[in-house]
Formats: sequence, C-alpha cells, structure tokens
Amino acid sequence: MRGLRRIFLSKDSAVQLGKNFAKILVIGIIVWDVLRRRTDQVLTLMAQPVETLTQTIASLGFELVLNVSLVYALIAIADFLYQRRRFRQEMKMTKQEVKDELKQQEGDTQVKQRIRQIARQRLRKLMLQRVKHADVVVTNPTHYAVALEYERGAMNAPRVVAKGVDYLAEQIRRIARESNVPIVEDPPLARALYASCEVDDEIPESLFRAVARVLAYVYRLRTRARDVG
Repeated sequence: MRGLRRIFLSKDSAVQLGKNFAKILVIGIIVWDVLRRRTDQVLTLMAQPVETLTQTIASLGFELVLNVSLVYALIAIADFLYQRRRFRQEMKMTKQEVKDELKQQEGDTQVKQRIRQIARQRLRKLMLQRVKHADVVVTNPTHYAVALEYERGAMNAPRVVAKGVDYLAEQIRRIARESNVPIVEDPPLARALYASCEVDDEIPESLFRAVARVLAYVYRLRTRARDVG
C-alpha cells in the first residue's frame, strides 16, 4: 500500500504516469488514423504481389514513423517547457520563506556581532589588567594613553601592553594611578605610539630615543623613592 500510495498519490509520479498514458494514447490514435485512412490497402495486402506488398508496407511504416516522430517532438518540447516552468517555480521562494530567511540572516548577524563584542570586551579587560604591571603610561594627557613595559635583557625594545583613546584612555590612567604606575604627559610621543603600535608590538626604532628619555625619568623617580624610603 505504501508503494502504491507513493506511485499514485505522489505528484511527480502522477504527472509522469499521466505523460506516459498520454504518449500511448497519442501513438494509438496516430496508428488508428493512418490505418483508417489506408484501410483499403491494408485489407488487400495479402492479395498484392511481393513487389507491391513491400512498397505498401514501407510507405505505411514511413507514414507511421513520420507522424509518431512529429508528435513525439511536440510532446518533448511541451515537456521541456513544463519542466523548466516547474523548476523555476520550485526555485522561487514564498513570501514567508523570504521573511524566514531574512530573519535567520539577521539572527546570525546579531549573534556574530554579539560574539565579536564579547571577544572585544574580554580582550579589553585583559589589556587593562596588564596596565598594572606596566613601567609607564604616556598620555596626551586626556585623549590618548599608551602603557609601556620594558624588561632589560628579556626584550629587545619596550613593548606596548595597552593603549586607548578618550574613555579607554581614562580607564588606563585610572588603573595606572591605582597601581602606582608612573604617568608621563608627552602628547607628541603618546600620539606617535598610538598611531604606530598595536598591543604587544615593540616600539619602532624611530621612537627609541623619546621612549628612552621617558623610561630614564621613570627609573630616576623610582631610585629617588627608594632612597627616600
């Protein structure tokens, strides 16, 4: 029963079955029409000489093949047009499907944006935590803030451990004050460090001298603080 339902109740199967029946019916009609029009020749076949019999059968067969071929060509064209139209209809989305797809795309976009936002927040949090161990924070003084770290013998050059502008710069300065990290106001150097370095980058050679002066100043402050203590 399942097989019969699949054959007769399926739309595709029903269409295919209908086309096959239509072909058989058309061929039957063509054969019947040809034989009807040439009834006299068909009825007298056995009485005809061999030469005439061969010509009659050949003529009759040619007419049948020609008519069937023409009809089959028309059926093939009609079937092609039907299949193309059906394919296009199947490829078209309903309004609801379009709405659902747009909602899904918007949902995926929102999820991706949320993931990127969370990732940025985590990276920012980790970056701000590294300010506590910086050697100095160079500021603009209010718009830019760049935290530097340098360990002699372990680094080839001072490294940027955090940087930010405006609100993020204020966060860096706040953590630096709470962690007793020296803050040095040097607007040109702060802007140059922010523009030329990313977090974890070593400073470029062109800024070595300016950063060295800042670090030397910080080391003098630490030495003086130890001496006073």
